Amino acid sequence: MFGKTVTAFLLSLSLSGSLSDAAVMKIPLTKVSDEEFAGMFIQDNLDMEDADTSEEVSRKLSGSYLRKHDNLVVKDYVNAQYYGTIKVGTPSQEFRVVFDTGSSNLWVPGSACSKCTGKNMLNVMNSSSFLGYKNKFYIKYGSGPVSGKFAQDTVTLGDIVVPEQKLGVITNVAGLGRMYSLGKFDGIMGLGFSSLSLGQVPTVLDNAIQQGVLDEPVFGFFLGDNADGELSVGGVDTSRYVGDFHNVKLLSATYWEISLNSITLSTDTQKLALTPKTTAIVDSGTSLITGPSYLIRKFAHSIGAKPYGKQWVVDCKKEMPDVTFDIDGVAYIITGDDYVLNAGDNICLLGFSSLDLPFGSPKWILGDLFMRKYYVKFDLGKKEVGFAKLK
Repeated sequence: MFGKTVTAFLLSLSLSGSLSDAAVMKIPLTKVSDEEFAGMFIQDNLDMEDADTSEEVSRKLSGSYLRKHDNLVVKDYVNAQYYGTIKVGTPSQEFRVVFDTGSSNLWVPGSACSKCTGKNMLNVMNSSSFLGYKNKFYIKYGSGPVSGKFAQDTVTLGDIVVPEQKLGVITNVAGLGRMYSLGKFDGIMGLGFSSLSLGQVPTVLDNAIQQGVLDEPVFGFFLGDNADGELSVGGVDTSRYVGDFHNVKLLSATYWEISLNSITLSTDTQKLALTPKTTAIVDSGTSLITGPSYLIRKFAHSIGAKPYGKQWVVDCKKEMPDVTFDIDGVAYIITGDDYVLNAGDNICLLGFSSLDLPFGSPKWILGDLFMRKYYVKFDLGKKEVGFAKLK
């Protein structure tokens, strides 16, 4: 989530535990299978076609969707595939969260959330470290609002303990719809820059960095391909990659945004230039790769994909061309096997989705589908992203 609203807070933090033990924390990530994930898109479309107009179906199937609301621009996170566990409160309560580089706030559902059945909810009465605020926590999603109140409590990531962390306690999740109720996660932990957080609230990692408990202001993602993954905090896991990182400077310390020199489709007989120089966000909170609708349509038509709401389905047996992203002069290749998601019953979903962002915003989002091809390092200090080959 991005933007500027509510009230900025100052945090006074202390950490418990050994500094050396907490220097690099490895957090397991659970992956939802591609078949289950793609199947949710397909089934959601079938259900909505019975009740909605074609215009409403098209809008609801947009997947990740950005919409401006005052000074706040946010993403729809309901299509997230990877989640891990954190703890909130004293005594601690476990929550499955999406570790999201595309947002900067932490939120979890509260016990007063009426539509959070099946989710882990924060029982504020049972936490001795909880402190509530009157400030409203409100995010406008493409499909509707998510709201609650700001609060503070102790947040734990593995052995890293961060007291007095500001977070949102959500009581209304109506804006997330079915994909949230069917999803495996409870909340979101933002790994973006604090300058973009709701209320300018410092992130969990910024608070940890401020206390000097991390070896480096760095975290790294290994996203398993049809397997579980790992988030390393305070450094990277050298056992997951080979060679050196290709480090790319951010365009600014706002989004994890980089330049793309070009995107091309390549077969044995032809090359199709999808777009010249453009920009993209590297975003662990978006499952697919998204781009402007007219370019995704051009891509889909070129490979024979058929529209399905605002998603596209393809022939599961058809060989698909490679897609090459030129990032700072280095070619990053996504194959057809990477971007065709099997939903079962011989139905395959194209892993590229249309998303028209507001003027001045990045044009593309390189989500989990892109990130799981590489080990990705995010450096908060140097303000750069690094890519390395997986072992």
